[in-house]
Amino acid sequence: MFVHDKAFFLLLLLLLKGLNSGDKFAMFDNTSQEWFMIAQGALRFNMTLVTVYATLGEDALISALNETEVSAILTNEASLSKFMRVCNEVKTLKYIIYTTDREQPEEEVGKKYSKLLLEKFNAKVLTVPELEELGQQATGKVTAKQAPTRNDLALIMYTSGTTGKP
Repeated sequence: MFVHDKAFFLLLLLLLKGLNSGDKFAMFDNTSQEWFMIAQGALRFNMTLVTVYATLGEDALISALNETEVSAILTNEASLSKFMRVCNEVKTLKYIIYTTDREQPEEEVGKKYSKLLLEKFNAKVLTVPELEELGQQATGKVTAKQAPTRNDLALIMYTSGTTGKP
Protein backbone atom coordinates (compact mmCIF):
# COMPACT_ATOMS: atom_id res chain seq x y z
CA MET A 1 0.00 0.00 0.00
CA PHE A 2 1.28 3.47 -0.88
CA VAL A 3 1.99 6.12 1.76
CA HIS A 4 -0.69 8.33 0.18
CA ASP A 5 -3.30 5.59 0.74
CA LYS A 6 -2.12 4.86 4.28
CA ALA A 7 -2.28 8.54 5.17
CA PHE A 8 -5.83 8.65 3.84
CA PHE A 9 -6.98 5.60 5.81
CA LEU A 10 -5.36 6.79 9.03
CA LEU A 11 -7.45 9.97 9.10
CA LEU A 12 -10.57 8.69 7.37
CA LEU A 13 -11.92 7.01 10.46
CA LEU A 14 -11.33 10.06 12.64
CA LEU A 15 -13.22 12.25 10.20
CA LEU A 16 -16.11 9.82 10.19
CA LYS A 17 -16.09 9.79 13.99
CA GLY A 18 -16.07 13.50 14.69
CA LEU A 19 -12.89 15.31 13.67
CA ASN A 20 -13.31 18.15 11.19
CA SER A 21 -11.38 20.40 8.88
CA GLY A 22 -9.79 23.10 11.03
CA ASP A 23 -9.30 20.83 14.05
CA LYS A 24 -5.84 20.69 15.62
CA PHE A 25 -3.87 17.42 15.57
CA ALA A 26 -0.91 17.29 17.99
CA MET A 27 2.22 15.31 17.24
CA PHE A 28 3.89 14.47 20.58
CA ASP A 29 6.23 11.86 19.15
CA ASN A 30 9.64 11.47 17.59
CA THR A 31 9.71 11.72 13.83
CA SER A 32 8.82 8.33 12.35
CA GLN A 33 7.02 6.71 9.44
CA GLU A 34 3.74 6.93 11.38
CA TRP A 35 4.40 10.60 12.21
CA PHE A 36 4.72 11.46 8.51
CA MET A 37 1.66 9.45 7.47
CA ILE A 38 -0.53 11.04 10.16
CA ALA A 39 0.83 14.49 9.22
CA GLN A 40 0.06 13.95 5.54
CA GLY A 41 -3.43 12.70 6.32
CA ALA A 42 -4.18 15.61 8.66
CA LEU A 43 -2.98 18.20 6.13
CA ARG A 44 -4.94 16.49 3.37
CA PHE A 45 -8.12 17.00 5.38
CA ASN A 46 -7.23 20.60 6.27
CA MET A 47 -6.35 20.03 9.93
CA THR A 48 -3.68 22.10 11.64
CA LEU A 49 -0.65 20.14 12.86
CA VAL A 50 0.69 21.02 16.30
CA THR A 51 4.18 19.63 16.79
CA VAL A 52 5.11 19.29 20.44
CA TYR A 53 8.73 18.38 21.05
CA ALA A 54 8.86 14.96 22.75
CA THR A 55 11.13 16.13 25.59
CA LEU A 56 9.02 19.09 26.77
CA GLY A 57 8.21 19.21 30.46
CA GLU A 58 4.71 18.59 31.73
CA ASP A 59 3.80 22.29 32.19
CA ALA A 60 4.88 23.13 28.63
CA LEU A 61 3.01 20.11 27.27
CA ILE A 62 -0.22 21.09 29.05
CA SER A 63 0.11 24.71 27.87
CA ALA A 64 0.79 23.73 24.26
CA LEU A 65 -2.15 21.32 24.07
CA ASN A 66 -4.60 23.69 25.78
CA GLU A 67 -3.44 26.83 23.98
CA THR A 68 -4.04 25.17 20.61
CA GLU A 69 -7.19 23.28 21.70
CA VAL A 70 -6.11 19.99 20.12
CA SER A 71 -8.74 17.40 19.24
CA ALA A 72 -6.35 14.49 18.66
CA ILE A 73 -2.80 13.56 19.55
CA LEU A 74 -0.20 11.15 18.22
CA THR A 75 2.25 9.99 20.84
CA ASN A 76 4.37 6.91 21.47
CA GLU A 77 4.40 4.19 24.04
CA ALA A 78 7.41 5.69 25.84
CA SER A 79 5.64 9.06 26.23
CA LEU A 80 2.31 7.62 27.38
CA SER A 81 3.31 7.63 31.04
CA LYS A 82 4.06 11.39 30.86
CA PHE A 83 0.89 12.01 28.91
CA MET A 84 -1.21 10.05 31.44
CA ARG A 85 -0.03 12.42 34.19
CA VAL A 86 -1.34 15.46 32.29
CA CYS A 87 -4.29 14.20 30.26
CA ASN A 88 -6.90 15.38 32.79
CA GLU A 89 -5.63 18.92 32.23
CA VAL A 90 -6.43 18.80 28.49
CA LYS A 91 -10.16 19.28 27.97
CA THR A 92 -10.51 19.24 24.16
CA LEU A 93 -9.00 15.84 23.27
CA LYS A 94 -11.23 13.31 21.52
CA TYR A 95 -8.58 10.86 20.29
CA ILE A 96 -5.28 9.54 21.63
CA ILE A 97 -3.34 7.60 19.01
CA TYR A 98 -0.02 6.00 19.82
CA THR A 99 2.81 4.11 18.20
CA THR A 100 4.08 0.99 19.91
CA ASP A 101 7.44 -0.59 20.55
CA ARG A 102 7.95 -2.88 17.58
CA GLU A 103 9.69 -5.43 19.83
CA GLN A 104 6.66 -5.96 22.07
CA PRO A 105 3.41 -7.52 20.83
CA GLU A 106 0.93 -4.71 20.14
CA GLU A 107 -2.00 -6.44 21.78
CA GLU A 108 -0.16 -6.50 25.12
CA VAL A 109 0.78 -2.83 24.93
CA GLY A 110 -2.65 -1.80 23.66
CA LYS A 111 -4.55 -3.56 26.43
CA LYS A 112 -2.28 -2.12 29.12
CA TYR A 113 -2.41 1.50 28.04
CA SER A 114 -5.89 1.71 26.53
CA LYS A 115 -7.47 0.52 29.76
CA LEU A 116 -5.40 2.90 31.90
CA LEU A 117 -6.07 5.88 29.66
CA LEU A 118 -9.77 5.22 29.31
CA GLU A 119 -10.13 5.03 33.09
CA LYS A 120 -8.48 8.46 33.46
CA PHE A 121 -9.75 10.28 30.45
CA ASN A 122 -12.83 10.34 28.25
CA ALA A 123 -11.16 9.90 24.85
CA LYS A 124 -10.95 7.14 22.27
CA VAL A 125 -7.56 5.40 22.42
CA LEU A 126 -6.13 3.62 19.37
CA THR A 127 -2.80 2.33 18.16
CA VAL A 128 -1.73 3.43 14.67
CA PRO A 129 -2.33 -0.06 13.19
CA GLU A 130 -5.84 -0.15 14.74
CA LEU A 131 -6.60 3.25 13.25
CA GLU A 132 -5.35 2.17 9.83
CA GLU A 133 -7.38 -1.06 9.90
CA LEU A 134 -10.58 0.71 10.93
CA GLY A 135 -10.01 3.36 8.25
CA GLN A 136 -9.65 0.67 5.58
CA GLN A 137 -12.95 -0.88 6.69
CA ALA A 138 -14.79 2.45 6.56
CA THR A 139 -16.97 2.96 3.55
CA GLY A 140 -18.02 6.08 1.75
CA LYS A 141 -16.14 8.96 0.26
CA VAL A 142 -14.84 11.54 2.71
CA THR A 143 -13.30 14.83 1.71
CA ALA A 144 -12.21 17.82 3.72
CA LYS A 145 -15.28 19.71 4.84
CA GLN A 146 -13.40 22.84 3.92
CA ALA A 147 -10.64 22.58 1.34
CA PRO A 148 -7.34 24.17 2.38
CA THR A 149 -6.70 27.71 1.20
CA ARG A 150 -3.52 29.77 1.26
CA ASN A 151 -4.78 31.56 4.38
CA ASP A 152 -5.32 28.40 6.47
CA LEU A 153 -2.95 27.62 9.31
CA ALA A 154 -1.03 24.42 8.52
CA LEU A 155 1.46 24.12 11.40
CA ILE A 156 2.09 25.29 14.96
CA MET A 157 5.49 24.24 16.38
CA TYR A 158 6.59 23.92 19.97
CA THR A 159 10.30 23.16 19.84
CA SER A 160 13.04 21.95 22.17
CA GLY A 161 13.58 25.59 23.16
CA THR A 162 10.06 25.85 24.60
CA THR A 163 10.22 25.92 28.40
CA GLY A 164 7.54 26.52 31.00
CA LYS A 165 4.43 28.08 29.56
CA PRO A 166 5.06 28.71 25.87
